[in-house]
Amino acid sequence: MSGIVTRWPVLLQRSVAPGDGDGERGVASTVLAGWLGDVVDAVVAQCSPLQAEVAAHGATVEISEVHLSGTIAGTGMVTIGGGVTEIRARSLTVSAKYRPGAELVDGVVSGSCTVRLITADGSAVPISKDVRDALIASAHGARFTL
Repeated sequence: MSGIVTRWPVLLQRSVAPGDGDGERGVASTVLAGWLGDVVDAVVAQCSPLQAEVAAHGATVEISEVHLSGTIAGTGMVTIGGGVTEIRARSLTVSAKYRPGAELVDGVVSGSCTVRLITADGSAVPISKDVRDALIASAHGARFTL
């Protein structure tokens, strides 16, 4: 294991089941991407200004541009730390680090995705100052180490 420690505002645990693999390459990218979606859901759940923006605009949370690097192999628990790492005018970048939480799991994965709030007409909602400030405060208060 690496000597590097990172802090994250969101911490999740997921179990690697025997059917989650894609042959000898480890856990399938679709499973890892799904767990990244869980991180996005947790980020939204802990940011009330972001929830308010979604509600005020009748928007949906759209995840795109998913990038994953590394592999996780085996079965058992995986610990995922994540949070918002970039705030742009109309999008957020959510990043995550997946680390083995059990001896039967090996490897490390880094993931990121772009998150937009999309209205019914397909336009992206601007990220408000309140949302930006809340997400910055969340990052500064990150309490989970990984």
